[in-house]
Formats: sequence, C-alpha cells, structure tokens
Amino acid sequence: MRLDLTGSFRLTDEDGVEIPLSGRLGPALIAGLATSHRQSKSRDALRAMLWPRSPDKQSTASLRSLLSALRKELGSHAKQLVADRRMVRLEGVTLLPHQDPTLAFFDDAPGLGEVFEDWLSTERSRAQTAKPAVRPDLSMQPAPPTRVCVALYPPDVTTDDPHANHVVGRIVGQIRQHLCLMDMTDVLDLSIMDESGITPPTTLAQRPPDVA
Repeated sequence: MRLDLTGSFRLTDEDGVEIPLSGRLGPALIAGLATSHRQSKSRDALRAMLWPRSPDKQSTASLRSLLSALRKELGSHAKQLVADRRMVRLEGVTLLPHQDPTLAFFDDAPGLGEVFEDWLSTERSRAQTAKPAVRPDLSMQPAPPTRVCVALYPPDVTTDDPHANHVVGRIVGQIRQHLCLMDMTDVLDLSIMDESGITPPTTLAQRPPDVA
C-alpha cells in the first residue's frame, strides 16, 4: 500500500486504486504509524494519542475495536496491519514524500487532543522544511559507463616483486583518485604485463550507475 499525506489523507493499493477508510480515527491511526520509527507504535502510545481523555479500560477496548474495523476495510491488505499484545505496526506500506509545500500535511486530520496535535504539528513542520520530491524524467536513459584500462609493465622486475607491487599500487591509487573520484570514469581496470603478455584485467573501482 501507499500512503499520501500531502493535503488530504489518501491510501492506495499498488495499482493506485484508493482504499477508503470510514470515520476519523482509522486514518489518524494509519498516519501515526506510517510516520513513526519502523512504522510501529505501542498500544499505550496509540491509546494516549487517539483517546487521551478515556479511562484505560475503555481506550483499550476502543483500540481493539478500531483495529478490527480497519482490517475489514483494508480487505486483502489487512495483513499489512500487524498487532500483538504490546505493539501495532504497518508492514510494506510506503509513505510518499510531501509533494507540494503549498498544501498542509494531513489537512483533514481530526482534532483528538494534545498528544495528537503535538504529533501533527511536528509532522507539518517537517513536511514544510522537506525538499519537494523530484519526479524522474523517464525519457532520459543513463549513458553507458566509461571504462578506462591501464596496463603497467614494471621494468626488470617480476610482477610478484614486493617493491613492484608497491609502486603499482601507488600509481593505481593516484589514477583511481583522479579519475573515479572526479567522476571522469565509472570503471577502472588494471592489467599487469609480464613476459608472457597481459593478464586479464582486474576491476579496481566501480561506481554504481545513477538510478533515476
């Protein structure tokens, strides 16, 4: 599932079809979980957030009823709302980044008391200071990586000579620093020449291609 809190609450499936939730507490609970660390909250935290003025016994029963109602509304996605005796969490739910700074975060959020308002104020401040999400230009294809091959032939020494290897290592280090770290190349290969010819190249450094 995907959750968009730019403006009004909107929960959709992987195909973009909206999953409607009735009432005001269901969206509040889902939003609270989605913005939490590991998308998880304790039952006590949820009760304080959603029913701050209710006695413990009543708020415990209310949370149990809300979770049951949400699972029915989520249908085939009910397994993504997981609860045990202490914790409630979401699994596999993507919280989309705030898309438009002119729109408030979760602008249809209910008024549920001080704890909920503190959470809402914090998330709205974070959304306003976050950079707008940049949609990738799918028409732009990444350029093929540039490959640089370097062949080194230490004179009068064998390739397993420690001094030769040390010198080669320093040269390769300089090449890697000036090419790879300056984004001039993506792949740097090294071939060591000996009397029998050139050994197969060894990849020394490789930068992953940029992902749109």
